[in-house]
Amino acid sequence: MATEVDICNIALSYLGDRANVTSISPPEGSAQADHCARFYPIALQEILQRFPWTFATVRATLPQLVKKPDSVAFAYALPSNCLRILSVYGAANWEVSSWNIERTDRELILVSEEPIAYVVYLTNRVPVSQFSPVFVEALAHLLAAKLAGAIMPGSTGADVLTKQLQAYEMYAQKAMALDARQVNESMRIRTPYTGDLSLMGRYGDFNAHRE
Repeated sequence: MATEVDICNIALSYLGDRANVTSISPPEGSAQADHCARFYPIALQEILQRFPWTFATVRATLPQLVKKPDSVAFAYALPSNCLRILSVYGAANWEVSSWNIERTDRELILVSEEPIAYVVYLTNRVPVSQFSPVFVEALAHLLAAKLAGAIMPGSTGADVLTKQLQAYEMYAQKAMALDARQVNESMRIRTPYTGDLSLMGRYGDFNAHRE
């Protein structure tokens, strides 16, 4: 299975760079490791936010806030690892359609006019071991595109960036299609929160859900 360092070295190889990075956390000291340490987290969050990947989709209850904006009935603290809320469910196990994310002085919160039982969201804390081979390829090409400008400045870097983004798009589409096959278009699941729950095209073109 690939590691963060493996993905960085694959990305560098796509740029024709023969460097063999051994650590990006912390960076080992080479220019390539410094660039990878800067751009790898950005590339990872970008591809994770693009699609409700099964390996990055989690369900959780949220702590209700005692101190909340006066204009809302209920407010909840968002998990620190939350990239994007996918869906929100109320106490009656029905999906809540009226909710918003607001910023306070200290944090982002979820607000609603009815109580929230749990949410389904994308997390940015995903073990690399969970990535499929096609996802690894997509991430490596996206990282290579971001590295191209730093490692290969000028028109050459711009040309390579364009080619790497094209390769990223191709592999990302493959990875999304493969991931979507893990969930039926209409799927009934049993959860500790809802009993039988039906997910019908919940996340746009593809469904994704994680127990």
